[in-house]
Amino acid sequence: MLPVLVVTPDRQSFNSLEPVISLFMEGVRKLPLKAQHPKASITIAEPVGEWRSSGDSSLNYVTSSGAYAGSSTLVHGASYTIASDGSYNHSSRA
Repeated sequence: MLPVLVVTPDRQSFNSLEPVISLFMEGVRKLPLKAQHPKASITIAEPVGEWRSSGDSSLNYVTSSGAYAGSSTLVHGASYTIASDGSYNHSSRA
């Protein structure tokens, strides 16, 4: 995981930039330092295991005078468990 802080003037701006931010983050890699050729195909056994994804968003609201007016937080997550026969279980929460 790589923490990233994105500052925008409002939620609408952030929402419009989210696809670009996601593409950028997907392009960041820690290791290996040397790029490897992408696979053209995978076997049924390669994705076997548990796969998880999650995210969150938090906003603080202020009045026009700068006083704290509240906050909101959204958290979501999904989990896939993939068996060697290709079957899977999925769960998600928000």
